[in-house]
Amino acid sequence: MPVKLPPDILRCLDHRAETLFAYSVEERHRKIADRYDVLPYMVARYEEIFDTVEEAIEFLAMKPKDILRAIRVNTLRTSKDVVREVLENKGFVLEDYWIPYTLIVIEEPLSVGATHEYMQGLYYNQGAGSQVPVYITDPKPLQHVIDLAAAPGGKATQIAQHQRDTTPIIALDISPRRLASLKNNANRLGVKSIVALLMDAREAPRKLKQKFDYILLDAPCTGEGLLPLDPRRRKTRTPIDLADRACLQKQMLEAALKLAKEGALIVYTTCSIAPEENEYVISIILDKYGDKVDLVDPPIKPPIYNRGIEEYNGVSFNSKVRRCIRLHPTRTRTEGFVICVLRTRKT
Repeated sequence: MPVKLPPDILRCLDHRAETLFAYSVEERHRKIADRYDVLPYMVARYEEIFDTVEEAIEFLAMKPKDILRAIRVNTLRTSKDVVREVLENKGFVLEDYWIPYTLIVIEEPLSVGATHEYMQGLYYNQGAGSQVPVYITDPKPLQHVIDLAAAPGGKATQIAQHQRDTTPIIALDISPRRLASLKNNANRLGVKSIVALLMDAREAPRKLKQKFDYILLDAPCTGEGLLPLDPRRRKTRTPIDLADRACLQKQMLEAALKLAKEGALIVYTTCSIAPEENEYVISIILDKYGDKVDLVDPPIKPPIYNRGIEEYNGVSFNSKVRRCIRLHPTRTRTEGFVICVLRTRKT
C-alpha cells in the first residue's frame, strides 16, 4: 500500500518515514477488515503490534464493555474509603485497582457522572489507563510542572493530587472550548494550583520565561488505543493522518526539551498504540538530541504491560525505546496507552 507523504511531513520527520508509513496489505487483511469494520492497513499493522494474530483480532473484536470503567478519587477532598462507602450505599459495585486512589466500577445503578458526589468534586471520571502516566512518574510537591496539552484536565488535576495542590501547574491547550472544560473540572475538584493558558505548546519556549522540573506531554494523536470505545476511529484515520500526528508530536517534544531544566522528567504519552506515534517519534528525538536527553525506566512500573517495540514495518528504532511502557487493552483491559519517560542530561 504505497503512501505518498506530503513534502512538509517528509521534511519534518526523517529518512525512515517513507518506509514506515508504507504498509503491505494482503487479501486476508481485507477480509478481516471487512469483518471488523476497520481499514485494511490497520489490520496489517496490528498483526505486528500485538504478539500474535489472534491477539490482534481480539483487539479488533473488543467492545466498550471489555474496557475497565474507572474513577479517580479526589484525595484533596476525601478518601477512597469514603467514596466507596457512599457509592456502594447507592447501589454501585466497586473494586480496588493497583493505583491506590482508583476504583473500578463494576455495576452502576445510575451514571457515575450524575451523582451528587461527582458534582461535589469527590472523584473524577478517568479511564484506568489514562491514570497510569502520572501515577508511575509521581510528580512531587514543589516541582515546577507544565502540562503541554492539558484539556480537559484529567492528568493536570491528577498531578495536583500528587503535589497536594501546593505548587502552580502551568496547563496549556490550543482549544478555547477544551480549556474552558479544564477550568470547570479544576473548579469542581477544588484544585487551586492550575494556571490555564490558551497557547500552542510549540510556542511555549518563546512565550514562557521559565524552565520546568516535570513536563507532561499527553500528545494529540489518532487515538487508536480507544478503538474499543469509539467506533468512529475505525475508518477515519489514514496513514497520512498518522504521519501528520507524528510530525506534530515531534515538534511538541522539541518544545518540551527547550522548556526542561537539567535533570527534568519529560513524560511523553499517547492514547494510541501506534509505533508511528510513539517509538518512532521518541527515536527521532533520541537520535537527534541524544546528547541532551535520555530515555529512562519510569520510577514505578504497572503490574501488566508490554515493552516498547524496537522494530516495526521494516524499520529499526533506537534500542532504548524498549524502556517505553505499552498498555495493550487485550492484556490490561484499559484504554490503549504508550508511556515513554525522558530525562534531560545534566552538564
